[in-house]
Amino acid sequence: MERLFSPKVFENLIEDLKERQKEINYIGDISDLGNELGVCIGKLYLDMNPIEIEEFIHGFRHGVSLTNGTH
Repeated sequence: MERLFSPKVFENLIEDLKERQKEINYIGDISDLGNELGVCIGKLYLDMNPIEIEEFIHGFRHGVSLTNGTH
């Protein structure tokens, strides 16, 4: 199954993140941020398989590389 990304998908993700943010009552580290993002993305794209998860991680790494000079 192809997982598509669009402005509407992004809007839905942002809304879910806003709702999730209201429930966070702890101070964590960057892995906690990853977990919270994973929860919201996993709810948006149900039943992601290992290949789709790796594709997402690849995109994440690429995005970070654009900002930290490693691209």
